[in-house]
Order: sequence, then structure tokens, then C-alpha cells
Amino acid sequence: TRLQGIAKRPFEKAVLENDDMIVHLSGEGGGIKTVIFKNYDVANEPPAAINDHAPASSFDLANIGGLQFGDEFKIKQASGGKKVTASRETPEILVTKTYWLEEEYQLKVEITLVNKTKKIVSSTDKKPPSMCIGTASPLTHLDPGDSLGFGWLNDADKYATGTLHNVTDKPWYAFWAIPRFKSFSNEVKAQWIAVNNQFFAMVVTPQGVPFMGIHADAVPIDKSNLPFARGDQKAILVLADVGTPSLAPEETRTLSFNVYAGPRDFRRLEALGQKQGFVMDYGMWAYFCKLLLGMMVWFHGWMGNWGLAIIAMTTVIKIIFWPLTNASTRSMKRMQVLAPKMKEIQEKYRDDSQKLQKETWKLYADYGMTPLSPLGGCLPMVVQIPIFFALFSMLRSPVQLRGAEFLWIKDLSMPDTIFHLGALPVNPMPLLMVVAQIWQMKSPASRASLRRRSKSWPVFRRRRRCRPPGRKPFNR
Repeated sequence: TRLQGIAKRPFEKAVLENDDMIVHLSGEGGGIKTVIFKNYDVANEPPAAINDHAPASSFDLANIGGLQFGDEFKIKQASGGKKVTASRETPEILVTKTYWLEEEYQLKVEITLVNKTKKIVSSTDKKPPSMCIGTASPLTHLDPGDSLGFGWLNDADKYATGTLHNVTDKPWYAFWAIPRFKSFSNEVKAQWIAVNNQFFAMVVTPQGVPFMGIHADAVPIDKSNLPFARGDQKAILVLADVGTPSLAPEETRTLSFNVYAGPRDFRRLEALGQKQGFVMDYGMWAYFCKLLLGMMVWFHGWMGNWGLAIIAMTTVIKIIFWPLTNASTRSMKRMQVLAPKMKEIQEKYRDDSQKLQKETWKLYADYGMTPLSPLGGCLPMVVQIPIFFALFSMLRSPVQLRGAEFLWIKDLSMPDTIFHLGALPVNPMPLLMVVAQIWQMKSPASRASLRRRSKSWPVFRRRRRCRPPGRKPFNR
């Protein structure tokens, strides 16, 4: 990777802190080592953080004026502790990085490059300097890594994403294979770049010149902070190309960035003003996801419990779709009544397709139906599919559910495992669902319904065997 050769040694440190987060800065690269969020701690789990277990600091800069990743910077904290400056001088340039906190989960970063010489200072490969955006790493040793990702908004206002799978060459069908990791690279203009785990994100938005390229590597995590990490757990390190490939003689250039480091909260992200709400990664179901999230938050404000809020939300959805479900049920019942009569007509007019068609239409008309009526039983399910997918997408990453308790469930964002049988987790919720399904299948009403459906199915198969008028039956 681009980070080869970083030597681990003691570095100067500094901290910026407000009511919501603690930003740890390091002399290693003169950048942000990790961001810890105060209000989202969960018992018996590591601190809620972004850019943790990272091989490099955010805003570590390389590939210009002799700078390399991991270079040592001098750290100075201003009086009052509201601002931190990191500086390093090479034979060609002077680099100064300044960090200060804004409201809530926002901070600003300025990087000043000064060409001390009377000649042009260029990057080694004629490409813009490379800067570390951040690292998406697992929150716990149970995190499978499929929630880690990165994304960007290109110059056409289109959002694109990457995940851990994008930086592996493991085939999609070889789920049993050990993945081999490789790099991701895309030379694209980006208005902002984000790295995220399941619940938290770091979004870096340049002021003025956009990013000129994105690069990602799957890297081993620092297990000193995650001692129970599995051997297959990885983190995603994201780099970006910034500025231009060279500095004119004695030129001073300042690169400015707005940074959001906080929960993946749609309201907060959207308020940043440059479509950062895309970081929620709702995809094509975004409209419905926003509605469902707003509904869930409203019910929580009324009930005070996220488990009850989810139950109330799903109940409302069920009530809204009840007319469609009821229409589907009535359509199925009419078809059950119609099936025997349809069978009689087919047997009676099996040799006269015109008469069969006429009597079939007449039968449908007598019952207020059409030949397309059987589709009425499926249509309500098709209409509800966007809501089902949106509900799944929305419930994947709402930070509000992290650590939320309900009944025996200690964390609504995690499986409700109560104990293990060897390596097999025992989760009551799926087991209760299976028991309920079996009970429904064994109930007398359900068995009668299945028998009626099985009698109606052959009706539509036999219609295809009707012969045109005059054609003799086929003798086997």
C-alpha cells in the first residue's frame, strides 16, 4: 500500500474536546488519530469511535516536498485548548496543519504549504499530493465488516459507494474462500468523501478545489485496542488526491476542509448542506426510508422505548396496507368459489373453444370479476415490496438503536443472543417466529385454506389444453 515504511514510535499528542466528542491528535503525520463519541457508549463494548485501529492519521499528507506518511510533526495546543497546530519542515517546504472544533460533531482543518525555495516543488509521480481521509474499522470483535464502507459525491452530484468487498478479489460465489485483499483506485473529482462503520462516519468536504482521486486499501486492524478481534477482520483505509501536483517558487497554498465526525444521523448529515445525507446509503428506497425513520423517531418520542416504537411503526404499516390485504383475501375467496364452476365449464365445452371463452367471460361477469382477477391476490404484495426493503435498509444503521434495550434484548442493533451452544448462537426472536409459522400452518383454518388453493390451481393449467374448434383429441 501507500503506507509502507511507517515506523511506530512515540509521538506528541493533543486532545480537542467538546460536549459530544473527543478528538485525539498525534504527531504521527500531524493528524487525527481517532474520534471518540461521548454519548454513545454501550456497556461491555469498546468506546464508540471512528478512525480507530487506524494505520495512519486522518489528514496525514504525502507525495510533495519530501513528505511521507507517518512523518513526525511538532504538536502545539493553543491556550484554552480550542485549537491545535501540527507543523513540519523539510528542505523544500513548511507544512502547518491547524484543527479547531465547531458545533456538535463538526471541526475545521486548514493545511498550509509554503515553498521555501526559488524553484518549483513537484510531487514524485506528477500526481496531486495524497492525503489520508480516514479509516472505517469494526466497532467490536463481532462486527463482520459488511457494514464498513466509503463513499463520495462526484462533480455531477452522483453518489457512489465502496465496501470491504470492493477491495477484495474474492469471487462472489466463493463465500467459503479466504478473501485476498487488493487496492481500490478511482481518479474522479469528488465534492466530499466519507468513511463509515455501521453507526458512525467521518465526512471530509474540501473548500474550493475538489478531491482529484480516491484510493482505498483493506488493512489489518490495530488489535491493541480491539484485543478480541478475529483474524479475518479488516479495516478500510481511504486516501484522496488533493490540490495540484506542484508548488510555484515561494508559493503559499492553503487547503481548507470542513469535517463531520459523528453518528450516521440523517438529520445531522443532511443539515451539512451538500447532500451528505447520502452517507446513510439508503439507495433507491431513500424516500420510504426517510418516512419510516421519521415515524419511528416520532413514536419513540411518545413511548420512550425504541422496541415499542418499532412495534408501533410496523402496526401502522399493517393498518395502512390492510385495505389491500383485505382486497387480496376477498379476491382469493371469490376464486375459490369460482373454481368448481370454472371446472364444470371446461369439462362441458372442452371441444368448443369459442363457447368456452364466451361462458368463461359470462361466469366472470356474474361474479363481478375478469380473467385478470387472479392477479389481484398478488398485487398487494407487490405494492408492499418497496416498504419491506426500505424497512430493512432503514433498520440497518440507525444509531438510535445502538445499546437500546427491549425485554430480554440488550442491544436492538445486534442479534438477541442469550447464550451459545458451542459455537451456535441461540436467538429467541427467530425461534419464536418459526414456532408461530408452524402453529399457523397446523391450524384448521390454514389447512382448509391450503386445500381450497390447491383445488383452484389446476383451473389455470387446464385452460392451456383447450383445443380449437374442429380439432380431434390427441390419442396417446
